[in-house]
Amino acid sequence: MSEIKGKKEMDPAQMIAPVFGIAAAAAITFYAVSFMEMSEKSFENLGDKDLDQVKLRSSQSAREKRRGKDTVKQQSKD
Repeated sequence: MSEIKGKKEMDPAQMIAPVFGIAAAAAITFYAVSFMEMSEKSFENLGDKDLDQVKLRSSQSAREKRRGKDTVKQQSKD
């Protein structure tokens, strides 16, 4: 009678679930930390650029097109 009452051996199937849970938690943590580091680096790179030098081009040609369309509409109404 070397077996103690109440002590049961775990099946390998019962051991797999906790191992997969731990592995899944580790993978999620790894990807979350990696994503945070990548986003921090991208914001740092964004701050390094001289944003003052970037200028938007005037869209005067679009305004001229709009004026032309408006004049055509007014001429057709008259």
